[in-house]
Amino acid sequence: MMLGSGAVAGLLTGIKVGAALFASQLAVGAIGVGLLGLLRYRIALLFLLPLLHLKPSAPVARKDWLPIILLVLCQSGPA
Repeated sequence: MMLGSGAVAGLLTGIKVGAALFASQLAVGAIGVGLLGLLRYRIALLFLLPLLHLKPSAPVARKDWLPIILLVLCQSGPA
């Protein structure tokens, strides 16, 4: 059975979240919350970047950019 790119993205996201939670326990005291949030997004990008090469997708619609930016800001919060 072959997994679709959505299932693969979900699987990789789950792995990334688990790794980030584990690493957070170890690193939050040493590097601070702001840098830790930045590192989480970089790790996520590294895991999900290969999926961009599997199948081209439509660009993000202009009307969707504001909700995406607000979501990122709410998740990371001001450091």
